[in-house]
Formats: sequence, C-alpha cells, structure tokens
Amino acid sequence: MKTKNNQTKGTAADNMKLPIFRNGDRVRIDVAKIKKRKLYTSLADPYKNFVDQNKDTVFTIQRISDTIVTFRENSAFLFWVGDLIKVKDEDIKGE
Repeated sequence: MKTKNNQTKGTAADNMKLPIFRNGDRVRIDVAKIKKRKLYTSLADPYKNFVDQNKDTVFTIQRISDTIVTFRENSAFLFWVGDLIKVKDEDIKGE
C-alpha cells in the first residue's frame, strides 16, 4: 500500500513487529500477556476459562488474516497473533 508521499506502508504485523504465522504453525497461548491487560477482567468468562485451561496446550494455527488466527483443534475463539508464542517441533513433547 502507498501513502500520500508515495512511500510503501507495511501491514499491521510489519509496523508492530508482530510474529507472522502460517497455517500449520504450532503455538501456545501467552497467558501472562493476556492476563496483564487492564481489560482482562471485562473479557467473556468462556474466553478466560479457555485461556486458563489451555496454558500449556500446543495448538495448530489456522489463519483468518495477517493478525487474527484460530486453532484447528478448537476454533471457538479468535486470537491476535501478538498473544501467541511459536513452538518449535523439538519443544513439543508426547506427540
């Protein structure tokens, strides 16, 4: 995308240095980051329960957009890529 001064403008992920995930990447939820937010207490209870219950779960990314994903294993919620931690294959135990 070009700006008014004919400069190239990056995507939101480029501008914020967010991780870029591909379909099939493996991730964990960054529970600590989510819980630190001021608005955490106002989030829906089912979402907070899901985050708490899956703090150690490894999920497989299914992209919705550059910055929004869901999980192949459970697509009930959408996640911002900044709230996820990429997991290396060698760090996954028991699979």
